[in-house]
Amino acid sequence: MSGSESLYSDLIDYAGLQALIANTDSPATYRVYPYQMPQDITLPAVVYQLIGGTRVISLADDGGTGVERNVYQVTAWAETLDSADSVIEQVRLALKNAERNYVPQSKRETFDPETRLHGVEYDFSQWYR
Repeated sequence: MSGSESLYSDLIDYAGLQALIANTDSPATYRVYPYQMPQDITLPAVVYQLIGGTRVISLADDGGTGVERNVYQVTAWAETLDSADSVIEQVRLALKNAERNYVPQSKRETFDPETRLHGVEYDFSQWYR
């Protein structure tokens, strides 16, 4: 499973986040999108993208393969800043409780004047072999 696939899985598997971003279909789908949101969707929604990554190689590692570190930006979009902040808090908890190792790095607020949507961005490092 790629880093992006595992991030998506870890987000949609968390009940607290599911409650905020679930669609009304059956089986349930969730408003979590890579790179950008589709137009005319129900809010709130989450968008994620890979913004950086490195491979760390060490002789101490098995076979010298090292570990990889990806940095993802996860943005919660909503009609209000409070709603976006509530969603990003559930994102933080989802990644904190995931089996994979995510490390929160920075959090910022944003606003899109064109759509009049509020966003809260959170950057996370994901370490894996």
